[in-house]
Amino acid sequence: MKTKTSGAVLAVTYALYALLVIMLTPSLVSGMVSELAFSLQQAAEVISGSMLGATVGTLIVLTNATKIRFRRYFASGIVAIAVADLFAALLVDPLHVTLTFILRGFGGGLVVATAFIFFARDPRKEGIFAVLLGAQLILAALGIYYMPTLMQTIGWGGLFVCACIIGVVLFVSSMQITNNTVSAAKTENPTQANLSAFSWLTISVTLCLTSYLLHFVANTAIWTFFEQIGNALGFQSQAIADALALSMIVGGIMAIVPIVLGTRYGRSRPLLSSIGLILISALLLIGQVSELWYFMGAAIYNTALSIGLPYYQGLLAELDPSGRALTVSSLIGSAGWIIGPLLGALLEAEFGFDGMLMGMAGIFAVALILVAPMVIQADRRTISL
Repeated sequence: MKTKTSGAVLAVTYALYALLVIMLTPSLVSGMVSELAFSLQQAAEVISGSMLGATVGTLIVLTNATKIRFRRYFASGIVAIAVADLFAALLVDPLHVTLTFILRGFGGGLVVATAFIFFARDPRKEGIFAVLLGAQLILAALGIYYMPTLMQTIGWGGLFVCACIIGVVLFVSSMQITNNTVSAAKTENPTQANLSAFSWLTISVTLCLTSYLLHFVANTAIWTFFEQIGNALGFQSQAIADALALSMIVGGIMAIVPIVLGTRYGRSRPLLSSIGLILISALLLIGQVSELWYFMGAAIYNTALSIGLPYYQGLLAELDPSGRALTVSSLIGSAGWIIGPLLGALLEAEFGFDGMLMGMAGIFAVALILVAPMVIQADRRTISL
């Protein structure tokens, strides 16, 4: 148990290091504009480059999911990230910075996809995903709050030098991911998912992944424009920052729910309830709302996200213990980050923020309808066993 726990802790730590760009995207964009004099378009291209690299890294892991060597993939990904962070600290040209972020994204894709397979083979998968998501939310909240101060004190270069040093330390620690740790992380259930064409399991996984994509598209669209929604409502910038940071901390704390509950009451109740709640959070922001109402919408949004996503990922791991479906979900997350903000911007330009929020609520409803039969059936199958 001790070896299993230490392996999971290391894998979560590596994933958090790999996800720094996603967690700190708003702050990094601001840093590129203020510190490097990039335009918003150039900053967006840097972030898109990171997502492109992550897609390539994830695909490499996906093609080797059944014979993955955890230590090799973790170490390789961490080295790529650390090297990219070093170059990011030294380079200021938009093209060069974009290339370094592609490399960082590539390493991040290797690390996160490998971590997902690692988690899929652990019987405590829901709890592990909850810890990962909760930590992301809390670190992102701290980043939003402290990043302006860090930019003023150590600057863009100093920030990435620190990230590089962290990478070196994590690379050394990755040597502890031994074959024994890998074995301990494997699921005790010997049944392997049969993802042959036209099987019921294939249909279940496909519907679950489609629901996951729709969920990601809607939640990234809303989160991308949360600050702009507050601006449109006439709130002060500091009030908006405080509301978003506090809501993310609330969401991070609420990530304890999947850890405590696990699958004691199945996955259907917490998963379907969380999708319903996030749908409601979108509707709460429609119209001329108060600052308190705005914070409540953000808090419900992050709480629902913290509870729901671990059960989504646990369901995929249950359907396919090999971890391939879970690795595909990492790709889907990247796709959601690309599609969601673009779709949200299109809807906002045509119908305003209220229309965009109504559209995203509709997408959440479709996601709920698609996943409901799959998770209910999975619960029944688990109970029958």
